[in-house]
Amino acid sequence: MQVPLEITYNHISQSDWIDEYIKERAEHLDSMCDNLISCRVTIERVQHSTYR
Repeated sequence: MQVPLEITYNHISQSDWIDEYIKERAEHLDSMCDNLISCRVTIERVQHSTYR
């Protein structure tokens, strides 16, 4: 993959299998789009409020 890939984790631990999955999907995207210049992915766990 020639496109720089940036993966960010917010409120969740980094995981190797998630990184690998994202890399596979980014490679597929790169093969489908000739003019792709970068790829940024953010993995975030939503914090639910307990207030009612």
